[in-house]
Amino acid sequence: MKKGLCYCFLLFTVSLIWSSSSRASGFALYENSPTGAAVAGAFAATADDPSAVWYNPAGITQLDGTQIMTGFTTYTTGGAKLEFENGPTSNSVDDIVPVPYFYASTKINEKFWFGLGMFSPFGLSAEYEKDWEGRYNTYYSANVAKELNPNIVYKVNDSLSVGFGVSVQQFEVEFQQKINSGVVYQQGKGLTAEQAAADPLFNHLKGIDIDQKLFADENAEFRYNLSLFYTMNEKWSFGLNYRSEVDYTLKGDANYANIPAPFSTQIYNAAISGDVTLPQVLWTGIAYKASPKLTLEVDLVMTGWSSYQELKFKLDNGLGTQTVEKNWDDVYSIRFGADYQMTDAFAVRCGYLFDESPIPDSSIDYAMPSSDRHMFSAGFGYKFGNWTVDSHYAYVTITGERDIDARPVESMYINSRVKEAVSHQFGMSLSYMF
Repeated sequence: MKKGLCYCFLLFTVSLIWSSSSRASGFALYENSPTGAAVAGAFAATADDPSAVWYNPAGITQLDGTQIMTGFTTYTTGGAKLEFENGPTSNSVDDIVPVPYFYASTKINEKFWFGLGMFSPFGLSAEYEKDWEGRYNTYYSANVAKELNPNIVYKVNDSLSVGFGVSVQQFEVEFQQKINSGVVYQQGKGLTAEQAAADPLFNHLKGIDIDQKLFADENAEFRYNLSLFYTMNEKWSFGLNYRSEVDYTLKGDANYANIPAPFSTQIYNAAISGDVTLPQVLWTGIAYKASPKLTLEVDLVMTGWSSYQELKFKLDNGLGTQTVEKNWDDVYSIRFGADYQMTDAFAVRCGYLFDESPIPDSSIDYAMPSSDRHMFSAGFGYKFGNWTVDSHYAYVTITGERDIDARPVESMYINSRVKEAVSHQFGMSLSYMF
């Protein structure tokens, strides 16, 4: 009966992940289990529960029998506060976004293990009031990647395990902004600011905002991952997990509302297409068992955001091809975690990370008004019989204020400053060992 109940829960979670269009704050999502998130992601060299499939699949050779885990992480959005040079201050819209995941591992024989994960490795959302000061750059943007990742892991000897996996990944993007009719008219006519100010039609049109909504996706691209878990001795262990980058050609639709008559032959509903590359990730960690109850770990994560050099998409209407320079950088994140086993059934955890922002000053915008970030996390795990419940909470904040210079080519017309950006996370999972 328990097994049937677990499989029903599995099917429910799988359908939720793959059908969900939920979005999450932050472009790269690392908090894909409360066990790992409670130690700020410093888990690649511990990797001793089914969520190792995400953090370091080679670690599942530590697991006996068949084990499954399902759960979610919630991200709060709306913690960004922006101040504009002309006076107004705006906050992003508050939201709570759940991101589910599922993991399973099974021991095939004394040498081979199989692991399966379903998770969201990338996601981003930012939402503002539709009439806010920065609406011409964006008032809503979101993307999410959903991934199915099977792995086969080989136990070379009692110290070393290696794994290989191939993922199928789906990625979708949604973007909404306002287009000022006066700006379209001015650019189409080639008018200077002085000429536009004296033009009656321009003065009429500048009070009319066209609403633009873009949606594009691709349902199946593949990437691979390589992993290693090495136990040096009773005290020290090392973990490594590499995931390759993914190239996408996205296709979808552009939809418009409130189009003034003069632009009806230029701006109309049409197909869109564009290319984007999601980055490679190299995750390494080293763990030290300070006592039979206390494990300390430090991880270093490299995310290859230099693959994200531009955002280019083609609109099959009069607006044509649009290109926005990004020029993001490769970045590193350092993570520290501690796990203390208070009793055989109860464990407490805490962690801290520092995460570099990949976004240079030249391309920061309102879709991701962020900076380097700090995360402070804590959580617990409780075992009862064959079941385990894990939970975590994390507080995320940026390092300080950051300026966003006006860039008219990207529809940002006023200098602004990010005053703060705060997010909260809460996660919970339920695991079962057969």
